[in-house]
Amino acid sequence: MASVASQGFGTNLREAIFKKLGKLTPTAIDQIGVHSITNRATYDVNQIQLTTAMAIRLLSRAPFLCVFGVIMAWQVSPKGGQILLFALIPAAIVIYVIYRLSLPFFERARRFLDKATRLIIDLLSGVRVIRAFNRQEHERRYFAETNESLEKEMTGALKISGLMNPLTTLILNVAIFFILRAGGYNVYQGSLSEGELLALINYANQVLMALTVAANTFNLVTRSKNSVERVVEVIDAPDVEQEPEAE
Repeated sequence: MASVASQGFGTNLREAIFKKLGKLTPTAIDQIGVHSITNRATYDVNQIQLTTAMAIRLLSRAPFLCVFGVIMAWQVSPKGGQILLFALIPAAIVIYVIYRLSLPFFERARRFLDKATRLIIDLLSGVRVIRAFNRQEHERRYFAETNESLEKEMTGALKISGLMNPLTTLILNVAIFFILRAGGYNVYQGSLSEGELLALINYANQVLMALTVAANTFNLVTRSKNSVERVVEVIDAPDVEQEPEAE
């Protein structure tokens, strides 16, 4: 169902962009750029399509797993439920901070990707002129600079995004440590059974799994946010002005 919904959404989105291209004013086309429109109709739509599928399959259930995992842990042991609840707060902060930090890198990477696409289109359309004036080395050097800038921005974004899983896992493992510490003491006192302690660990692992899924999906959301803005910019661009009617 998620595949059908996401693929259908991507199909409709590409069709809407294609229909819009025939109505764009020359000024709008020049402002956005043919190279950028090409990327928006292909790469950006694919990114949105992938994020839609992952959000339907994974992100939609992660909040329920977290909430009910905490509720069930609270029913077994109020203290264990409190530990899990307090662990969710820094985990949510980490996800939000990483989302905000990586977003500018992805935005700059999109611009460099547009620039690289423009250089490739210019090279293919003007290859005879470039060879005639012996400008191959200049074009190669110019493209290498753009390609290196794209690599730098994407590397920076992925390095920041790559911190999300380890940090959320660390926070939840620390919470599990405190659950074991407090639960072991309660088991020793006889106020908690070994089975209830095991249930608390299982609920904590369930919350950890849900947070890991949410973190991975948020990485995709971060990338697709800029793609959504770029696609909307094309769809909302002004249409060709109507020819004045002859009197």
